[in-house]
Amino acid sequence: IASGTLLIMILAVFMLFFGIFLSQVRIYDKNKDQKTQGSKEQISLGGTIYHKQRMLEIIIDLFLISASYICAYILRYEGMLVAENLNIIFQSLPIIIIIKLSCFYWFGLYKGAGQIVGIYDMFSVAKAVTIGCAGSIIALVFMFRIEHYSRVVFFIDWFILLITVSVARFAISIFRERLNKVQ
Repeated sequence: IASGTLLIMILAVFMLFFGIFLSQVRIYDKNKDQKTQGSKEQISLGGTIYHKQRMLEIIIDLFLISASYICAYILRYEGMLVAENLNIIFQSLPIIIIIKLSCFYWFGLYKGAGQIVGIYDMFSVAKAVTIGCAGSIIALVFMFRIEHYSRVVFFIDWFILLITVSVARFAISIFRERLNKVQ
């Protein structure tokens, strides 16, 4: 069952990356004069595509945040999740998602996704993930006193999320660069 779930997750991430690429494909001729094409339609189309890209990035991050938190529990308890752990996951996951997505927005991870990813972007990812994980731990301490939470899960979650978000940003950049060269 675990390998089937992993395959579905990989396929879903690939489809999201492909969707981001498709949202950037130009549907008009580059050489035509802009006056004859109607500039109002281009601006509207560009704005729609821009917002679709941001929504896809948020969906990818939502998926990665959820998957990393659940995988941290699975790794910590070696695949044996009891009902108490599942209740803790479902109780804390919405809070963790809200805090981490807010940190991602705060550190500007959704501003320059059309660019090539560099060192500065990776530092922004590292800061956003670290502050998001620390903020979610603080929020859970104040809300639930985390008495029944495993502290190791938070470290594993931080590590998995840092790697997956960095790889996702890098993969999107490579995917866009390679497919733009083909066109």
